Amino acid sequence: MDASDRPGGGLDADQIATLVHELNNPLAAITMTADLLGDDVQRLRAALDADPADLDELRRGLDEIGEAAEHLATSAARLSETVRRLRTERRPD
Repeated sequence: MDASDRPGGGLDADQIATLVHELNNPLAAITMTADLLGDDVQRLRAALDADPADLDELRRGLDEIGEAAEHLATSAARLSETVRRLRTERRPD
């Protein structure tokens, strides 16, 4: 069994820790933001049920959802870029 057959593909402990960190940060942001989006949608539904004419509350909620969606896209792009870099760096010569 050579280094590339081992778990971690022959990476040393520091490289694995860096990789885990690089992947975990955007994943945590995606998870947290998705949870917040769900909370925002529930809040907007409750506001609509309480007062369907409260357009200011709906606008605020939609602004928050838009910002959260941008955050999700940014975090997903970071994660995608990390994976792309790993593929490039791990490609055999």
